[in-house]
Amino acid sequence: MQRSNRHRPPERMIALAIQPAPAASDPRAPFGFGAFIITARGRNEASFECHMHGYGAGYPPHAMCERLQGLFTPETLALIYHQAEDFGSQARRSRDPSRAEIMKSIPRSGLRTAQLAAIPHHILKHAGGVGGLQLSSRYSTPLGRLGYLGAEAQAVWVYWLFRRCTPSVRRQLLSSYQAWQVIENARRKVIA
Repeated sequence: MQRSNRHRPPERMIALAIQPAPAASDPRAPFGFGAFIITARGRNEASFECHMHGYGAGYPPHAMCERLQGLFTPETLALIYHQAEDFGSQARRSRDPSRAEIMKSIPRSGLRTAQLAAIPHHILKHAGGVGGLQLSSRYSTPLGRLGYLGAEAQAVWVYWLFRRCTPSVRRQLLSSYQAWQVIENARRKVIA
């Protein structure tokens, strides 16, 4: 019997949370992204980086795509968060960005693969809780959500860990991630 490939993480992965730019026919609104980059280091260890950037209403949409382009390498696996409908939340559908709007924001040159992760907000919140992250409300405005995009990207990665990795790999990577969080929090306190 062949062993299942419940995954060792790829060499380089970017978990993205995107607030896409409004369409030309829509009113102006802020937009931006959170990108959580995971790079494999040895067996079941990784290094982490988090990038967030917001753009004001009326800013040219291509600026976000250009900034994202610099984060990708040809072997990057992109995991892109798409807010799935929570059970019984039909009223919000018209305000949620479509998959096509999100994919327009992703650079396409040389990507190993890009996967959309359609995750209901309450499940993403649970993954964020496992990672010790605070996320925006399901009903946040685009401006209110911008400050949480980095945490959303990290929560998407935590969700992916639980869906795709064995418990032993997951434990090791979560330990590395928690150590990184402690270092990042200490660095922010020194800067402040």
